[in-house]
Amino acid sequence: MGLTIKLVLCFVVYVSYAYGLACATTGVGAGNWSDTAVWTSCGGGIPGNGDTATITRAITVDQNVIIGTSDVATTVALTITSPGTLTVASGFTFTFRGDIVQNNGSINMQAGSTLNHDSSLAVSPSTTSYVIRPSNFYQTNNQFNAGDGTGVNTNRVTVRSENASSAANGRFSLGGFLGYTTNIYRTDFIRFGDVSNRGVICSNATSANLVCRLEDVTFTDTAGMSITNPATNTNNLII
Repeated sequence: MGLTIKLVLCFVVYVSYAYGLACATTGVGAGNWSDTAVWTSCGGGIPGNGDTATITRAITVDQNVIIGTSDVATTVALTITSPGTLTVASGFTFTFRGDIVQNNGSINMQAGSTLNHDSSLAVSPSTTSYVIRPSNFYQTNNQFNAGDGTGVNTNRVTVRSENASSAANGRFSLGGFLGYTTNIYRTDFIRFGDVSNRGVICSNATSANLVCRLEDVTFTDTAGMSITNPATNTNNLII
């Protein structure tokens, strides 16, 4: 009886995904997040889940975006540096899995857009709270604007936190704004802020540059809002 030996060769293909890119905008003027031409150090693509990004020009989020590394608290997912602005277009959701740092930069939420905090993939989701904060506590040119103040577009803005895996609530630095220009219209805050950190705080204890306007704003499963030392600039406090 003849003996036949068959040799089977198995080929194993490994696919490597490039996560953890530190992307940055290049050039000047307005551009869309989805346009690879506005990004550098991004592997020829656009920032996504697992990446970080720095914006120094006007960028419009024209698709659903997830940014950040889902690392420990204080890890930065996005930095917005003047003259940089981040505008989330109507109908899209911008999810951050790390801090958003504003260096005299602006966040603009168009009517019908969503800003979504997500720490569900962190090592300790229930204790990891990512923060929207200034790079310097006393900066006076940061802005957070939400909704349509003209009343033409009545679609609401949503600022929320994911609750998967009992994830913690996101929040603003120290619970709110100091020296910010803040115009918030028709906006729903859901699980944003906590007992120690209000969803929105308007405080001008050290700055006369504060502009704080809130109109038709709701707070669900959060600690709501508070006002600190409005007397020094009452003309710019509109609720």
